[in-house]
Amino acid sequence: MDTDSSNANAGHVPTPATRFVEFQYMEIKDLAKQFLTLISGTLVVTVSFADKIVPLDKAGQFSKTMLAVSWVLLVLSFVLAGIGLVGMFSAAIAAREGHCYGHALDYRRLSRPSYHFINIAGLLFVAALICLAITGGARLFGQG
Repeated sequence: MDTDSSNANAGHVPTPATRFVEFQYMEIKDLAKQFLTLISGTLVVTVSFADKIVPLDKAGQFSKTMLAVSWVLLVLSFVLAGIGLVGMFSAAIAAREGHCYGHALDYRRLSRPSYHFINIAGLLFVAALICLAITGGARLFGQG
């Protein structure tokens, strides 16, 4: 008698919901957690060293504005990535249980907007980094 568990599961084909929970949710969850850590770290470092990035007492309006825009974009990116992570968690619950928070929901209806939130958060993060680079360039070239 063969007791190898791989043979026992050979005929089992996972459903799309099972594949979503076992792979997509786990990967997106890890990605979003690391992304949230990166965003918050970037925000903390830029706020902590704001005076080194742009000497606020000597800086022009352009540099101050670019730094403020960068911070706003980082905060928005953090919020959207967090919303995306919560949405993916809800989608995983819906995929496993067939309902979420007492309502019958299709996990795909929850996961699609979550992907979009995380993608938009990534774009906002890149935009924030570009604003920081412009701020540094303005200071370097004496424009700010």
